[in-house]
Amino acid sequence: MSASGFAVAIPAREQAPGDTLLWVEKALIVLALLIFLGAFRTLLQSGGDDRADGSALFQAVSGSIYLASMVILLVRGVPATLVPLMKRAWPLIVLTLLPLLSTLWSQDAGPTFRRAVALILSSWLALYIVLRFDTRTILSLFTIAFAIFAAVTILAVGIPGQGITPGGAYAGAWRGLTGNKNELGRSLGIAAALLLPAALLNMTGWRRTALATGILCLPLLLLSKSATSLLAAVLGLGLGTGVYVLLGGKIGRYRLRPELRVLLGLLAVTSGILLFTVAWTPLLQALGRDPTLTGRTKLWQWSLQLNEDRRLLGSGYRAFWIDDNTRYFFLTFAWNKGGEGERSDSFAGPTHAHSGYVDLILELGIVGLSLFAIVVFSALINLRRVLARQNLALGFIFAVIIVFLLIYAITARSFLQQAEGLWTLFAILYLLAIKETLPLASIGQDRTTGAGAVNLWRKRDGRTV
Repeated sequence: MSASGFAVAIPAREQAPGDTLLWVEKALIVLALLIFLGAFRTLLQSGGDDRADGSALFQAVSGSIYLASMVILLVRGVPATLVPLMKRAWPLIVLTLLPLLSTLWSQDAGPTFRRAVALILSSWLALYIVLRFDTRTILSLFTIAFAIFAAVTILAVGIPGQGITPGGAYAGAWRGLTGNKNELGRSLGIAAALLLPAALLNMTGWRRTALATGILCLPLLLLSKSATSLLAAVLGLGLGTGVYVLLGGKIGRYRLRPELRVLLGLLAVTSGILLFTVAWTPLLQALGRDPTLTGRTKLWQWSLQLNEDRRLLGSGYRAFWIDDNTRYFFLTFAWNKGGEGERSDSFAGPTHAHSGYVDLILELGIVGLSLFAIVVFSALINLRRVLARQNLALGFIFAVIIVFLLIYAITARSFLQQAEGLWTLFAILYLLAIKETLPLASIGQDRTTGAGAVNLWRKRDGRTV
């Protein structure tokens, strides 16, 4: 794939050399990304509870970041692109607001309301990032955040009882300061899937750092022993390339003919359906793997049956995995056991379904799942528009992350996650794809910055702010 064939539709906005507020904004975004990636989770959420709303420290830090971003945007001025961007992003906006609406029918309205507000605020930050910066700058900020994340992970190994899982089935697995090997693996998988193509396609001003960090994250990912994240990263890059090509992306100077893309697309969809409906169990058995995915399928079946009377609207956002529901699972399957097999007296059952799709059905029902399908479909439409505009680099990365998200969600929770790296990255790329393809007439042009450049900011006293 040739980097020379890639172009960015909207040039970077020029900044004054002494723009201190700009550096504050960038530092704020890097800090937010580190928090979302879980770089300091064990420090920020000490004393918090996964069934509650985290620690007061986490809430204070994240709340300060959201407030600061709103103040900065007001100081800078509201971008002209805000309204047309939100109009085109309506599927994602409706899906993001549905959890708040689910407070009306939630089994536990208090946590639903608080976490839905947290989701809206973290989604706001994704919108803020897209409004304020172009693609190249955003990927540079992600590069810096991932480089710091990798460094913190390595340093955490030297802290007794923190950086490495001390015991149990996953003893020796690296977890950094995320508190969990799978949390670490997810962030490292995202880093590899995002930074390697970004560096190779010259999409960031920190190209060498992006390449070095992406390569470094691969052995760290193996040390985390997170099979799901490794598989999502590999398939994200592999199948993501296929999605990119099928939607009109070029490989060097070559692009598939439309009729061939349609045929290959139909074959891919048919193969995927057959894999998960017919060949899944025989394939896992042939590979010597547990067909229940270490009990996950039993958990899915039990939870869906328990939620049968709420299948249309669900139990409410983050309101299914409450003690009243999970006590049965704990008593039946002894979810928490000590090292010698003794039962815990906490009655703490699972806190999620270990599947983004199942959790979506449990919490927001068929309505939520349908809205998510619309979001994915609209994401593919926006991806096609980006490729039609010859912004091939952004299109390729967007395709990779879409596939990463969909694969990762099969056995892990990832959809509509508040203050979490993967969902935030998807939202950012979704909004970027829209911003890069907005009609110039809807947001204005600034001919002084080059032909076709988009003036995203209102002018004050004859200068762009």
